[in-house]
Amino acid sequence: MLQLFNLLCISLAFIEFKSTNKQFFDKKYYKPFILLHIYSQNIFLYIVYISSFTEAFTYTMGYYEDYMNIVPLIDEYIAGTSLNLTCISGIMVSKIKYKNKIPSHINEVINSLIYFGIFWAIADKTTQMMVGKYVFYIRLLINIKSCLFVSRIKKLMTKPILN
Repeated sequence: MLQLFNLLCISLAFIEFKSTNKQFFDKKYYKPFILLHIYSQNIFLYIVYISSFTEAFTYTMGYYEDYMNIVPLIDEYIAGTSLNLTCISGIMVSKIKYKNKIPSHINEVINSLIYFGIFWAIADKTTQMMVGKYVFYIRLLINIKSCLFVSRIKKLMTKPILN
């Protein structure tokens, strides 16, 4: 249920971002939103890295089936919620900071997040409950691609903040 709520919130935030260019928040809300955005983004990034490493580690140690039973819970309660907070706070930060002149790197981040979400839903979610030697190798490739995806998104989001 939480996963559906997170998906709904993210979808509504993306729709709001793409459909209107109004500024709803005052500048005094910028700092709390940017802090929430940075922390939730890092939590999401590290969850992807840690869960990918743990999946490979548990396979080599013989606990792969046990670990794969908790992966949906990690996705639903930690990764999904942190992604939800990242998207909503990021859209609010862009609305406050850039007003009606949203730069192209923000649109590129939004599009990358949408592509990552589609990839994650199709590739990762469909193979989570399958167990086997060949499924592990497929999931290993999916995890590597996921890590590359979130690294690219992090790079897109971090560079403009530092300038």
